[in-house]
Amino acid sequence: MKETEKELEANIKTEEDIPGKSEFAEEEKSEITQAEAADKSEVPVKDGKKAARGMVSTRNGLYLRTVIGGLILYYAYTILSDIGTASGRSRTMLYIFVAVFGVAGIWIILDSLKRLFKKEYDE
Repeated sequence: MKETEKELEANIKTEEDIPGKSEFAEEEKSEITQAEAADKSEVPVKDGKKAARGMVSTRNGLYLRTVIGGLILYYAYTILSDIGTASGRSRTMLYIFVAVFGVAGIWIILDSLKRLFKKEYDE
């Protein structure tokens, strides 16, 4: 009976025998995390909410945004020039649209130009 107990003890797996539980597995894990950390350190860190979402503009995209902002301002001007034909409630709504389009167009243009001059874009 002592022989079978010895055989059973020899066959029982200890924590050292289980993959991932040995001393070497801990060293391998630390090497992997160091390698992953090295890979992550090569990626440039970007600031801002859009960068966190992965939305980084290119130079051509910023030029396009500037043109679109100008187009929105043109639409605001067009609505403003035709506001004389409207009356009452529709005239009030047109003033609201002109204000919204004007603010949006100016914001898009200024933000795009700021990013272009500060070179806050990917090449």
